[in-house]
Amino acid sequence: MRVGFLFPFLLSLVQILYSHPFQLSQANVFLQEDGRYSIALSVDISEYLTSSNEISPPSLAFLREQNQEDFPRIDLPKARSAVLEIEEKLREDFILFADEKPHQASAIYPPKAKVLQKNLDEANELGANLVIPFDLEGQFPSKTKNITFQFPRDVGSVSISYRVHSPSSLIKAGEISPPLNLGTMNNLLMNTPSWWQILREYLIFGFQHVLPLGIDHILFILALFLLSTRFVNLIKQASIFTLAHSITLALCSYEIIQFPAKFVEPLIAFSIAFVAIENLFLKRLSKQREWMILFFGFLHGMGFAGALKALELPSRELFTGLVGFNIGVEFAQITILLGAFLLTFFIQKKAWYRKKVVIPSSLLISLIALYWTMERILAFL
Repeated sequence: MRVGFLFPFLLSLVQILYSHPFQLSQANVFLQEDGRYSIALSVDISEYLTSSNEISPPSLAFLREQNQEDFPRIDLPKARSAVLEIEEKLREDFILFADEKPHQASAIYPPKAKVLQKNLDEANELGANLVIPFDLEGQFPSKTKNITFQFPRDVGSVSISYRVHSPSSLIKAGEISPPLNLGTMNNLLMNTPSWWQILREYLIFGFQHVLPLGIDHILFILALFLLSTRFVNLIKQASIFTLAHSITLALCSYEIIQFPAKFVEPLIAFSIAFVAIENLFLKRLSKQREWMILFFGFLHGMGFAGALKALELPSRELFTGLVGFNIGVEFAQITILLGAFLLTFFIQKKAWYRKKVVIPSSLLISLIALYWTMERILAFL
């Protein structure tokens, strides 16, 4: 097998891997020393509406992706009805087990009307699933040693994590979570997380948002890598990109600027295609390329804002969370560049490197990105 075709072979797997993950409910648990707890629960009520309407495919977003134009939009009365039903299910069936003794939540807060309307409009505009936040509060005995959670079967499978970053646990619909030993996790029991814990949590989130989840972002970084194999130049390009997306990410997060996703998402995909196509004609890094990376970084920052928005960061944590997220993204970018650099280190000086690696890899990236561009444009029509 020729080494020169290794890069295109690996990249050809991307389109297979790039698919929308099945939507899960997300539960972020906050614990306090006196036994009080709160849970930020995000429920995909699209799945709830789908099952209640006996529609066989697993998500409304999937159906919309199949260009089924006659498929109805989610209307506000149906969304309100689903929210009320899920709220009632949470009151009846949500249980926290403290040393195997059941405790129900003392308070459950559904989304405000403004939040529901906003999320509904975005879901219908994007052709995406409708995810709605619920807040749960309660208390368990302060001397409890172990706690577990059971969510109503109607909210589906739940990915549960804790305020201080730890691996999330997947709870299948209606099942009980793995036990959390409070004696060995005292760092979870705090009224307010320290700036270091917030920074660390969102640094990890930023890293994971790119590796392994950000397939489109990975392709963008690889497209940058293919034109220049000098590691110093690669770090410079990645840093320009990070600076740019940090600016627009902050501006969008603080709601200073807002751009519709129907424009941003296709442009992000097109930016990947543009850089890859440029690789076919340029043989060395130019000053114009750096300005283009800066511009595209502004675009990608608007896309990153959507990921942070979904976490609903408290205002007091926003600045630290943004810093951590950006550091995590930068580390992920450096990891991608370092991996690509090591993978091609022994063939970069070969006479055939550009012909058999750079050109076919850039062509493949451009084709994938152009496909994404058209897919996203059609999704908004």
